[in-house]
Amino acid sequence: MSTDPGGTFDVGAQAERTALAWRRTALGVAIGGVVALRVTGPVLGLGAAVAAVTGSLLAAAAWWLTGHRYRSVQRSLHAQGDLGALLRPAVPLVAVSVAATMIGALAVAFVVAT
Repeated sequence: MSTDPGGTFDVGAQAERTALAWRRTALGVAIGGVVALRVTGPVLGLGAAVAAVTGSLLAAAAWWLTGHRYRSVQRSLHAQGDLGALLRPAVPLVAVSVAATMIGALAVAFVVAT
């Protein structure tokens, strides 16, 4: 049996749409971090740089882990017919949530500092 899923399991491709949505979210967080650095860098200095780099790294991790999770879900659906792969921790969700929270905190600090 091949470990690479041959195609989508369901006609509606819900797992694929979920993976694409998480990838768009990770991309948005990465771009938001870069824009936040550009806007808040002169006011907040090193704190803005640390937050932007950390957010971008968490977004990159979420991007990669989303693809890995999608492949795991597809393998689980094809092999077992259930979503047993979803019992693992939702690392992409946590990474993107932390990055988005950091960008929000950076925005609040910028508003307070100006």
